[in-house]
Amino acid sequence: MKILRNHTPCFLLFLLSFRTHVPVFAADRITLGESLTGNQTIISRGGNFELGFFKPGKSQSHYIGIWYKKLSGQSQTVVWVANRDKPLLDPSTSKLILLGNGNLVITNQTEKSPPIWSTNSLNATEAVLGDDANLVLRDGSNPSLVIWQGFDYPTDTYLPGGRIGFNKNTKKTWLLTSWRNQEDPAPGIFTLELNLEQGKLL
Repeated sequence: MKILRNHTPCFLLFLLSFRTHVPVFAADRITLGESLTGNQTIISRGGNFELGFFKPGKSQSHYIGIWYKKLSGQSQTVVWVANRDKPLLDPSTSKLILLGNGNLVITNQTEKSPPIWSTNSLNATEAVLGDDANLVLRDGSNPSLVIWQGFDYPTDTYLPGGRIGFNKNTKKTWLLTSWRNQEDPAPGIFTLELNLEQGKLL
C-alpha cells in the first residue's frame, strides 16, 4: 500500500502527460479532407442524432441520412436524406467528404466522375451535425456564418427549427415530400407546403 501511494502522483502525471499528446477528433463534425465511408458515422454533441450511410428496410440501396440516435427498441427513424434519388449500391466504395474548396459531396471512390450528390458550397471548413438534426456547413473561424444547411433542403420530416415556406434568397420553396415507399426515400407523390397567397399549409 505504501508503494502505491508513493507512486500514484507520478503515475497520474504520466497519464496526463500522455493524454496531451493524443489527438482528439470531434465526433459531431467532418472537417476539410475528412470523409465517412462504410459504417462510419458522426453523432451530434448531445447524442440526439447520427449521420452516415444507411439502408432502408430490405432494400439493397444505400443513402447518406440522419436518424434518431437515442430511440431504443424501435426501427431506425430517418429524418433527412441527402442523395434520396441517387442511391448507392456499396457504401464501402463511396464516401461523404468535405473537399478542400469547402464543398461537401458524395463520391464513388472507384470512378472519376462528377459527385453523386453535392451541397455546391464553397469556403466551408467543417460540416457539423447539430442536436436539432440540422447539418450545417460553416467556416470554423466564424461559426455564426452558415454557408449551407440541411434545414434549407428538408425531405419528409418537419423538425423544430425547420422551415416550410419560401426562401427569398434562393427563390426556392421549403416543402416536405413523402418517400416513394418505406424502402425508397426518392420523392413520392405527397407534399406538404405553404400556400403563399392564403398563408395556409397545403
